[in-house]
Amino acid sequence: MAEHGEYLSPIDAEPIGSKANKAANIWIALGVIGLVVAVVFAAMSESGWREFKFAYLASFAYVLSIALGALAFLILTHLFRAGWSVVVRRPAESIANTLPLLLILFLPIAGFVASQQGDLFPWAVPASVWHEAAAGGHAAVTEHNDVTLQTVANTAGAEAGAHAKEAEGHDEAPLNPSMMLAKRAYLNPTFFIVRWAVFFAIWILGARFYWRKSTKQDETGDHTLTNKMEGWSPINTLMFALTITFASIDILMSLEPLWFSTILGVYYFAGAFMAAMAMMIVFIMIAHKMGVLVSVNKEHMHDLGKLLFAFVFFWGYIAFSQYMLIWYGNLPEETIWYEIHGATMVPEKITGWTTVFFILVACKLLIPFVGLLSRHVKRNAKVLAFWAVWLLVMNYIDIWWFIMPIFDEHHVVLGPIEIGTAIGMFGLVLGVALRNFGKHAPVPVKDPRLNDSLGFHNI
Repeated sequence: MAEHGEYLSPIDAEPIGSKANKAANIWIALGVIGLVVAVVFAAMSESGWREFKFAYLASFAYVLSIALGALAFLILTHLFRAGWSVVVRRPAESIANTLPLLLILFLPIAGFVASQQGDLFPWAVPASVWHEAAAGGHAAVTEHNDVTLQTVANTAGAEAGAHAKEAEGHDEAPLNPSMMLAKRAYLNPTFFIVRWAVFFAIWILGARFYWRKSTKQDETGDHTLTNKMEGWSPINTLMFALTITFASIDILMSLEPLWFSTILGVYYFAGAFMAAMAMMIVFIMIAHKMGVLVSVNKEHMHDLGKLLFAFVFFWGYIAFSQYMLIWYGNLPEETIWYEIHGATMVPEKITGWTTVFFILVACKLLIPFVGLLSRHVKRNAKVLAFWAVWLLVMNYIDIWWFIMPIFDEHHVVLGPIEIGTAIGMFGLVLGVALRNFGKHAPVPVKDPRLNDSLGFHNI
């Protein structure tokens, strides 16, 4: 519901420049320190560099989810012509346009894959290694480095090993060299890097498209720019859905290349959109501290809170659907993933990751579901900001839990390397987003639906 006659505050009509840059420098410095700390501790540990690769991937997948969630918000609000969102659009644009930074942060991951060591992604070893493992067993891979041996040695004689485990009553599906070779057309280093070049090209062009049209409209007042942003939203929705799905398969599912879930793309998207809403709420609170975005009131925060609450529930629904269907199917190549991640009540298979699993159920679904249920919570900026920070932390834990058991399935791994990379990347992304935010007016001042947004009231 909208009421006309509201006016934009003059404070929100001019770029804030230095104020945003000052805050940005603090977060960027924190980000650099976090990454340096992670590198130092990795260098001091015997298995530190391998742990660093997994921690780096977890942190990258986390901050990528925030940026992609913000891009999804832009696409969908233009697709549905959501007039209420105009005054909160500039934070979303600023966050989405950190994707060029994320392209840079992706380069080490591309390097890990291109090195063909296989300590992060087991499929990334040379195809000849899998051929040798399939043909000659353990002895055939002794010429390769220790990391490759660790990745491949247990795959030789996979069928015999599977039969032995079956006889012992275990439902485990080891990596089978012949199956790995069958997936080689998709899971190979060259195609991986090409895919991600395409992903980033689509994401960055999409984010820049909305950013440039929106900021150009600030100068010209040309209402046809809104029509262009809305007109491209259907095709952008399709491209976004395809790219985020295949991206999640690459950086999450392919860590266990024989495991598969047809719902993983939606799972990752649900967490990404939720994290983006949380990030936007935190971003608006920071902007309020700088004295801008005063035109964003409790009505707009209420709608952001509703989206945050909705995607808490949606993430829980998707997570349960994936879990229930895999256990119901009871296929070893699927259930083994949940056993590795501790999501089992079989006593001999319970590990520290089981505790993390139940923490996620409680702290990413049940507790915030109750905490965000009330209308009053969504209209109280400080309380809503608390839940936003809470869920940003929980979304990291979710992705960390997804990735780190592949590094060590018996022990919970959370130390300076994991914390350093997470704080480092989050600080860099928030810092660059604040720099973006300071370049233009905090609110799209000549958007044709601005009055609708300023006069918006929740029923």
